[in-house]
Amino acid sequence: MVIDRVMGLETNDFELDDLKWIILMVLFNVPGNENAYTLMEELIYTAERGVVH
Repeated sequence: MVIDRVMGLETNDFELDDLKWIILMVLFNVPGNENAYTLMEELIYTAERGVVH
């Protein structure tokens, strides 16, 4: 379903954040994926903090 939604976009500008939003929307619309939706939501809304060494 995610690939179908990505292929349906009419844009050449596509970034990782766009993919995250599409996955979130697909998970939201599929019953029984509450845990996966919650994990994906955390990935989107959680900003990386600190310096990676």
